[in-house]
Amino acid sequence: MDYSTIFVKFRHPYLRNPEIPHSMLLLTQLSFFITLWAAGIPFLVAGLVLLRRPPKEINYWYGYRTARSMKTQKNWEIAQRYSARQMVFSGIVMMVLGMLNLGVAISETTGVILGLCVLIACSYWVFRKTERAIVNHTKSDMNIKQ
Repeated sequence: MDYSTIFVKFRHPYLRNPEIPHSMLLLTQLSFFITLWAAGIPFLVAGLVLLRRPPKEINYWYGYRTARSMKTQKNWEIAQRYSARQMVFSGIVMMVLGMLNLGVAISETTGVILGLCVLIACSYWVFRKTERAIVNHTKSDMNIKQ
């Protein structure tokens, strides 16, 4: 019996050709991991950069930029601080979710689609939480003035 065939060939239920090299199987399992790490690392780095060096003045090039955040200087400062923390948290969440999937066999397409869904959800979460923080600070400022 040739023992090399035991380690080189592996039957995979999702692929048309059931005999594939083990390295190919590993790559299909890594698609979710790679997608989330490729998105999580930039989220983490961008959040850390914004925490360390937030833009001082309203601009169109750097920082968290929405119509509400650019309306006043106070909104701008709140948005930069809050979005930076949320981006760091989202980046860590994406990377941890990517690592949790390493033992699960899913197809490459499914891994990429699920990774993109997590990326979109995290992006929306950062946006929603930051916009809500701006609104809450604006409301509290209005209550103090009255």
